[in-house]
Amino acid sequence: MRNTKERAILRFAIIPAKKKGFCIALCFELGLIMEGDDIFKLKARIEKAAWDYFRTVVEDDQLGDDLLNQSLPKKYELLLEKIKAEELRREWEDTVNRMKKIFMWRRTVSQEA
Repeated sequence: MRNTKERAILRFAIIPAKKKGFCIALCFELGLIMEGDDIFKLKARIEKAAWDYFRTVVEDDQLGDDLLNQSLPKKYELLLEKIKAEELRREWEDTVNRMKKIFMWRRTVSQEA
């Protein structure tokens, strides 16, 4: 789904940075990258920056929807693919775990019965 001025879905991630004690916050669709040493402040900062960016694009008639569908550098795009794969794995595990709870039973069988 492409983001538009009417509706956008923004995906975020916070990952460890190379610099010890720091993290990097990413907004994949807007191409935003920030670094900080406090994960909670970093999360708030990138969300505010994304909201301000979105609002600016929406309010300016000369700015197009393409600005809401940016790309990060390739190294971060590869990270996004890993995140998607991990999300799918978790969804599958959750489904399997629910099924185990619903469909597990035990039956003893022998030649006598």
